[in-house]
Amino acid sequence: MFVFTQIASDNFIRANENPLSGGGKWLTSPTGQPLKIVSDLVESNQGADVFCFQPYSGGLTWPNDQYSEITVTACANVNDFVGPLIRTSTSPGLRTFYVATLQGGLGSSVSLFIQYGDGSNIHTLVGPLSVVLNSGDRLRLGAVGTTISAYINGTLVPGSIISDSHIASGLPGIVSLADAVANVQVGGWSGGSVINVDSATEASEADIMGAGDLAATGNTTKIKSPRTTILGTNLGTKIFG
Repeated sequence: MFVFTQIASDNFIRANENPLSGGGKWLTSPTGQPLKIVSDLVESNQGADVFCFQPYSGGLTWPNDQYSEITVTACANVNDFVGPLIRTSTSPGLRTFYVATLQGGLGSSVSLFIQYGDGSNIHTLVGPLSVVLNSGDRLRLGAVGTTISAYINGTLVPGSIISDSHIASGLPGIVSLADAVANVQVGGWSGGSVINVDSATEASEADIMGAGDLAATGNTTKIKSPRTTILGTNLGTKIFG
């Protein structure tokens, strides 16, 4: 089971900002257009399907095992997308990240993708997954080690658990792309750490028993095997239940 612990959040309720800043907590991207706040909502800085995104620093040291969650207020049509970013690079000229993107009008079935950017291109890891999302719903993307998964309103999206090792670290953030700037709107954001409780428990059990006890009782495989199942590629939804 994964446990999510919030480290930072932003409700965007303040004067308009262009670019999105929050007192310098949001960083402008060296490889993309920024976002902006209009009437307490985050929008793309530009329309015409320009890629707009910003990572959140907050002056914090972010763990590699992290999550990012947005409250989606608007996503007008299939030509628009919006999503939370994790493990986003801030290096000049390098655009790397994981992202869960929604495409389609809210209030009906929309398409969910999990993708990663390698600095030049965006690659789809899973999707499209058909999900129902309404204005005010929350979309979360989390990573623990090489395990990436997506959630809507705290519930795991079926089929969204994947294993990928392209990107190990970075910052959480937000991305949007829209035909017109007001087509995509985000009403809130939060980010934090993720831990695998089952894996941590097994590690503690191994520490308590000690190597000699493991060898004597023959339980080495019994303790290590579940951890391999949790962090490997053959993951089942009951692990996250």
